[in-house]
Amino acid sequence: MSRSEASISANAIGVVIPVYNRPRLILDALDSVSRQTIKPSKIVVVDDGSEDDTRESVGKWVANHPEINVELLAQDHAGVSNARNGGIARLADFPFLAIPDSDDLWPDDFLERSLDKLNACPEAVAVSSDRLYQSGESSRLNSLAELSADPVLWMIRNGGALISCTLFRTRALLDAGPFPLHIRSGQDSYVFMRLARLGKWLHLPGNPVIYRPGGSGVGEEQQLSRKFHDSRLRWAENYDEFVRQFPAKTPALQMQWQKAMGHRWKITGHHYRKQGFLETAVHCYRRSYETDPTTMAFLRLARAHIARLFGFGDSAKAPPD
Repeated sequence: MSRSEASISANAIGVVIPVYNRPRLILDALDSVSRQTIKPSKIVVVDDGSEDDTRESVGKWVANHPEINVELLAQDHAGVSNARNGGIARLADFPFLAIPDSDDLWPDDFLERSLDKLNACPEAVAVSSDRLYQSGESSRLNSLAELSADPVLWMIRNGGALISCTLFRTRALLDAGPFPLHIRSGQDSYVFMRLARLGKWLHLPGNPVIYRPGGSGVGEEQQLSRKFHDSRLRWAENYDEFVRQFPAKTPALQMQWQKAMGHRWKITGHHYRKQGFLETAVHCYRRSYETDPTTMAFLRLARAHIARLFGFGDSAKAPPD
């Protein structure tokens, strides 16, 4: 880091943006960060070995915005976790961190409102805003109002895609991380469920962060959830591992987690059954029944077994990579 630790303000915000093969989307993301009412102290764009002109595109943007402190960090292609970890290491001394994806957009007051919220609650480790999903002409608002009550339960039920709409307290994020290199999809939830054990996770009302469907329709790299067909299976495995490794503080809460986990396995089984991956569906339904027999996954398990025996669908043990 070029600046000394002593010179970093107590409210300084570092921003890490990993990018891979998105020469146009990354410029929109940088524009949204540069328009913030409270400017980040430093932005690190981590190029994960792009094979197109992404690096040149970012370089031109940086040259045209000399007032913004931006570092372009070029790495060999090793995945989003490696890119995030590399950027975070550059900003580890900053008290607050944001790690938006390269296809999402912040409202102009996102950092200001988030910083105020965290400063008002010293025991909080993160704050997340609502999300507005946009795809073509359609949009859908996703409220995160229930997140703060029990972040782990919320993530089991809804997924862990919180990274672009969240400001983190850096020390807590470092304690919960790093982002795992052995997981191709769902790395966020792996870290965030551990982060939720370290303090409060706040909800930020007001203008939402805009989530966009990655490179879909514009010839740029897709989101990992779209790229890897086994993503939902990996998500369920991440949640299940956490629930087993870190039991809830009370039996009542543990029962809620178990029920949510049973439902997560069941809907994952539904997904793969519809896709024709019956071996994977059978595995998911079995895990659902073992986790929470009240999910009634046994009937689904029996049907998937019968379909597999009679050759309906693909009997591969896992969906294709």
